[in-house]
Amino acid sequence: MAVTKSGVLGCQPDEHGSDLSPKVLPLFNKFQRMRRRWFGEVSQTKISYSASSLSKGRAGVVEAGSRFPYFFLSQQGSSVSVYHLLREYRATAFLVFVYNLPGKALEGLDKTLFHVLMPEVNAANTAALKEAGFPASFIVLLRPDGYIGYISATVDVNELNEFMKGAYRLEYRDNIASV
Repeated sequence: MAVTKSGVLGCQPDEHGSDLSPKVLPLFNKFQRMRRRWFGEVSQTKISYSASSLSKGRAGVVEAGSRFPYFFLSQQGSSVSVYHLLREYRATAFLVFVYNLPGKALEGLDKTLFHVLMPEVNAANTAALKEAGFPASFIVLLRPDGYIGYISATVDVNELNEFMKGAYRLEYRDNIASV
């Protein structure tokens, strides 16, 4: 597979210079196994940054470097997609998602870099998060691309700040971030 002259993913041109994409790509759709493999490549759902220096931690079965899972939360009596909440609350490049941890533990978090989302703690949310693989309480740093940069079952603001300093070359001075 290669990129064709038109910029579309396809097969290498044959010896006559013709693109084989129209002949070969439909074959992928005929077989379910091939469709699934192709979808994983094209949709980038196979990407994982677990071993990357941009990722740190694990809480429950959820590991930093993976895409933030999709689930629904109960907010003010309504069922809301977590991705809707993430878009709504993303005022900064990095979003900190905190569940069932004390708000005071977040003191010292640089508010110029992080917007904090703390969904309601209730039985429905606890069940949804457990089903998604999260523990009963946790903190997650979401990167701008929607992948988990940092995750922990406990809050350690100093550890999170040090992670940001090392992974993203950000330094903290008087609660103001500089690059």
